[in-house]
Amino acid sequence: MPSPIRPVPLLLPPAPMSLRLLAAICDFMLIGLICLFFIGKLWMPMYATDAMLEFNCLLDTYMPNLLQGQWEPLLEQIKNSPSLLNLFQSIDHLIFINTWIYYAVNAYFLQGGTVGKEIFNLRVLSIYNLQPQPIINRMIRAGLLSFCLLTAWPFLMVMTGCFMAINKLHRGFHDQLCQTYVVRCSALEQMKSQIVQAVQQAVDADKNA
Repeated sequence: MPSPIRPVPLLLPPAPMSLRLLAAICDFMLIGLICLFFIGKLWMPMYATDAMLEFNCLLDTYMPNLLQGQWEPLLEQIKNSPSLLNLFQSIDHLIFINTWIYYAVNAYFLQGGTVGKEIFNLRVLSIYNLQPQPIINRMIRAGLLSFCLLTAWPFLMVMTGCFMAINKLHRGFHDQLCQTYVVRCSALEQMKSQIVQAVQQAVDADKNA
C-alpha cells in the first residue's frame, strides 16, 4: 500500500501585528493623499467656495485666540453656522466614500489585499480554505473595514485594534464577519512547498510499492 500523505496544517500563522500596522500606515497615507486631492483640489473649489471663504474669515478673526490655545470661540461660531456644519459633514462623508473606494479597488485588483499589504508581502485569505475570497466577499470586507475605521472614530478603530491584538489569529471585526485573516506570503509559499513535497513523496512511494 502507498504511504499516507503527510498532513499539512490547515491554518498558517497570522502575520505579525507590527507588519499589519506598517501596512495600515502606508494605506492611511495613500488615502490621505487621495482625499487631499479629490476633496481639497477638486470638490471644494467647485462646490464649497462660499463655505471655505467663511471659514477662512473666521480663522483670520480668531487667530489670536487660537495662538493662545483658545478654541472655544471658533468652535462656537462653527456650531452656529449651518453652511460650515454642512461643509464638515460633507467632508466627513467624502472621506468615508474615498476610503471605501480605495479599499474596494484594492480588493478587486489585489485579491482582497491593499497596496500597503503588497509592500509588506501580506495576503488576506479565507480561514476555511486559505484562498482569496470571491469578489463579492472582498467588497463586503472593504466596506466593513472602512466602517470600523471611520464610523464612531476613534472608538471602533481602537476597539478593532485591541481585538486584533488579543486573539490568536489577529483578526479584526471585519475579519471575524468575513471569515478571513492575514498571513505572510513567505508562510503561504512554505505551506505550498510542503504540500508539493508531500504529494511527491506519496507518488514516489506508490511507484516503489
